[in-house]
Amino acid sequence: MSDIDGPGLARRLRESTKEIHDTSDKLVNLKLGVAMSDEKVWANGLLVFAKIFFQLEKSLDDFASLADLDVEGMRRTQALEKDLDFFFGHSWRTQKDPQPVQDYVSHLKKLSEDEPYLLIPYIYHLYMGLLSGGQLLSKKRALTGAAEEQEGSAVTTFPGETPFNMKKKLRSATNALGEELDSELQSRIVEEGINVFKWNNAIIKTVEGVNEIFYKKLFKWISIFVLILAIIFYYFYK
Repeated sequence: MSDIDGPGLARRLRESTKEIHDTSDKLVNLKLGVAMSDEKVWANGLLVFAKIFFQLEKSLDDFASLADLDVEGMRRTQALEKDLDFFFGHSWRTQKDPQPVQDYVSHLKKLSEDEPYLLIPYIYHLYMGLLSGGQLLSKKRALTGAAEEQEGSAVTTFPGETPFNMKKKLRSATNALGEELDSELQSRIVEEGINVFKWNNAIIKTVEGVNEIFYKKLFKWISIFVLILAIIFYYFYK
């Protein structure tokens, strides 16, 4: 285990969710990762996660106790709005969200009302994911020609700061905030961290076009593999 998270709350959040992160719905996340090179899937993925980030950033405004987690340049509301306007015009603003997205937002609102500190794992995991996995997905789209001139990719663009440094700051802020909390509350925060991935998996399943694109690409890869085997067989066993 790397010491990159230090000995504090950030490490506990990372370690406590490692198993569910490694084993839960691997196929769902594999499908999403493969299909995200498609513009439609990328846009629909942004659409379902946007409302989650909007709610988290509203909570950062509402609760001074979470202010230290508001790393400069980390917020994504404006970037998401820019990307969604690019893909959908203004229609997304009045579009009804899938039920799992509505349920997720309602859960975050309830935590905000009852126990704002339990939002810590959502802020930590979602922004860490965007600063890590989001960067990889964006680069993959660029390589496939899907993101010409970065149109529709504002959400993964962080001008003025590197994702590496922002992750470092978020880890440090999470650890510092954890030191101010008693052990019982820290444990409840860590337990809530497991729910982050359950909620994320639920809304990932609502992203339109994932299965269609995934199986098209899978068929293409299998076809190429079979063709290579046929060529090898022809030249070596004729």
